[in-house]
Amino acid sequence: MKLRVVGLFAVLLLVASVARAAEVSFVSVSGNFMFALFESTDASGCVITDVTLSAGAGKVHLVPGGPEKGQGLSIFIGQFDTCSQVQLLDAVGTTDNPSSFQFANDLSSASVSGTFSVADFNSGTSFLVSVNMTWTGFGASQRRAGATQFTIPGSINVVHTFNGITRMAQATGIVTLENRIGNFTPEPSFAGQLETSSQSEVDVQTVP
Repeated sequence: MKLRVVGLFAVLLLVASVARAAEVSFVSVSGNFMFALFESTDASGCVITDVTLSAGAGKVHLVPGGPEKGQGLSIFIGQFDTCSQVQLLDAVGTTDNPSSFQFANDLSSASVSGTFSVADFNSGTSFLVSVNMTWTGFGASQRRAGATQFTIPGSINVVHTFNGITRMAQATGIVTLENRIGNFTPEPSFAGQLETSSQSEVDVQTVP
């Protein structure tokens, strides 16, 4: 997959030049977003827990429809016993209706909470997860803008543009699972970010 920087004007020219002989889709997303990565080890030193948490709120515009407001919260929880070499948990879930979502305009802080269902691919069962997380921004905010173009096998040309402000952040809080004891994020995140951005993607598939 080849990446190269292209200008927005080039993006528009690309769409116009192939619109008659191709299927074109366009989607744009703008809003506030945060993510965090966690890792912890239990008292035995055997069980490692990894948690990936992401959330966002804003507008999604999928042409030819109009823009729609939305929110989202998603989580991945993995647990592995390194002593017995056994996967204990491999759970994924998402909700479009978090209980609360707060985001500071200066990217100094953010928070999200919600209770929703996750599916554990390890056991083939589903259960509820409860999330109550707070982000604290640190360091200088950085403005980023640009575009990338790449080709997917099957004659699909993709152009992605980004314009926004990001700031590193640390998240702390509680993640609990139904019928399980303890907090799955006992330590602060080892990586995290707050972001206010506008992104778009144009997919052009050549018609034979």
